[in-house]
Amino acid sequence: PVDYFIFHPAKPGEEAKAVKVTLGMDLDAGQHPAVAVPGGCWKALKLGDGVSHALTVNVLSPEFTEDRVRIGEGGSWIAQFAGKAVWATEEFLTGLIGPNLWGG
Repeated sequence: PVDYFIFHPAKPGEEAKAVKVTLGMDLDAGQHPAVAVPGGCWKALKLGDGVSHALTVNVLSPEFTEDRVRIGEGGSWIAQFAGKAVWATEEFLTGLIGPNLWGG
């Protein structure tokens, strides 16, 4: 299983939200074989405990272009999503960004 994290930015009249979906083939355990991520959201994934690797596929529409995709984020992103879910602590979010953390 792979935990897939989707971060929806705030919209007028709505708060930002953070969602975790477990990808996998064990439907009885609540896993999902696929997930759709709306445009404008950030996403990250983390392997489940004891899992050494996973094969994932992304289908992008419109296609990938460097001007539409950003790798990494910084402190303002962490502040936007910290506390939006039980698991969304500053420490956890910083760990998801890892070496792509902008501005420390």
